Amino acid sequence: MMHGFFRSLGAVFAGFVVGLLLTLTIEAAGNLMYPWPPDLQPGDVEAQRAHVASLPPPALFVVLLAGAVGAIGGAWVAARFAGRAPMFHATIVGLSLFAIALTNMLVLSAHPGWFWVASVGVYVVGPFTGGWLATVRSSEGTLAPSDAA
Repeated sequence: MMHGFFRSLGAVFAGFVVGLLLTLTIEAAGNLMYPWPPDLQPGDVEAQRAHVASLPPPALFVVLLAGAVGAIGGAWVAARFAGRAPMFHATIVGLSLFAIALTNMLVLSAHPGWFWVASVGVYVVGPFTGGWLATVRSSEGTLAPSDAA
């Protein structure tokens, strides 16, 4: 019984780390295309809000792409290695990543309305997609680890 608990905990932790790393990597690439002002101080929330408000829509699409890839990838890892209840594990990872994104959006509070709606969509569809991809049979007919356990 404890083995299952630790497997679940490890699957969620691994999925969260993978999702976060994927998100941060894509956002870092976006920062190369749309850099932050060099004189921006990390603690200056008002300057950060002003910068986010000035970003063009393509820059925000990069952030959404980062969230989608992170949610799908992290959910896939969690579901793939959970052993049982893959969609539950995928959902936990998705909710965890969404909590971080939501906190960021609330602190900066400069994102347009469409971005808020799209973010919710990303963190609903992304974990579902990642969980589903982890549970489908491959083209060779082999089972995902969660089906074989």
